Amino acid sequence: MIATTALSPAQNVALIVVSPLAWLTITLLPYEVTALAVDYGMGPSAAGWIAACELLALALTVVSISPRIVSLDKRRLTLAGIALALLASAGSIVVADTPWLIPLRLLFGIGSGLIAAATNALPVFARHPERTIAWMQIMIAINFGVSIYGAGALAAPIGREAAFLVELLLLATVGGAGFFLAPGIADPAVSAGAGPGRLPRGSLRALGALALMYLSQAAVWAYAEQAGTGVGFGAAGLALLLTIAAFTTPLGGFAAAAMRDRFGYALPLAIGFGVQMFVAFAVYCLKSIEAYAAGIMVFNMTTPFTTSYLMSLLAGLDESGRGTSLGGSAINFGAAAGPALAALLVVMPSRAPIGLLSIGVLAIGLALALSARRELPVSVRA
Repeated sequence: MIATTALSPAQNVALIVVSPLAWLTITLLPYEVTALAVDYGMGPSAAGWIAACELLALALTVVSISPRIVSLDKRRLTLAGIALALLASAGSIVVADTPWLIPLRLLFGIGSGLIAAATNALPVFARHPERTIAWMQIMIAINFGVSIYGAGALAAPIGREAAFLVELLLLATVGGAGFFLAPGIADPAVSAGAGPGRLPRGSLRALGALALMYLSQAAVWAYAEQAGTGVGFGAAGLALLLTIAAFTTPLGGFAAAAMRDRFGYALPLAIGFGVQMFVAFAVYCLKSIEAYAAGIMVFNMTTPFTTSYLMSLLAGLDESGRGTSLGGSAINFGAAAGPALAALLVVMPSRAPIGLLSIGVLAIGLALALSARRELPVSVRA
């Protein structure tokens, strides 16, 4: 434990409730990309690049804060991020001009970055960090289902602003829990010894695995709606499938929580990365309705499952909180690169290269994760 006191039960619950707000860009990615591409008339490639820049703004914000995160008041940081994101979401709904929309989306990325940096650093203050991380992933998964359902349900009556309205509503309703977060300021001795460039062995490999996993996830997710249309789904059927799949997402978090401490890291990581490889192949390479549906139904479950283990790995490697805070940055660097790379491939006659890219990236990520786990004590790495 690096703090003078552990999180109280109320502070722990507040962290679990607020943490999904940092993930709204990733959660609503296909709806934002489709709105920009179709409703704003920008085309799929340009829409992918704008979403990538939004995620890049998020990641750069986290990187700029992470070296000092151990000494910062994480409650104030989270509340500042929520305020910026609220302003950006409201502005995105109001403006109709694309040139104004782009800086607002970048501002949303910055606000989300503040939330991510703070909430990802707080689990190390919990009495049982691995349990808190697992429950954060479960709540993120529940938020994912609610967001996808909301965006799909509002798309017809609201139009192109549906995704931005969902952001605004979630920030306004859930953001109040940020007032109950712990400040999460580490002991002075820890702050003094946690300078840049002193990450423990294995941390960079774990961060690399996390970034590559989300690169693959974002590449697959960014054009998932268009891939479904390409294999023959109608708009109503596809919306129903994505909504059902979204509500299966918490199962991955519950599975991670149930498996905690029973199977170590190697087997769960192999399962998580392996299933994601299957998803990429089924959604983009097999070109059938059945394969697409099977892939999408398990796709969302793999995110909280694998992320829970990778973030717990980072918490075990670096008890100062910098590792898990930088984990948020790694996630969003990967998530920013995914749509950008997919945007380069989406113009090709076949969508299969997106799936093959994802499979190759996941294989490298798994190798890095298994290598990083070897730096843990023998008793816990398994």
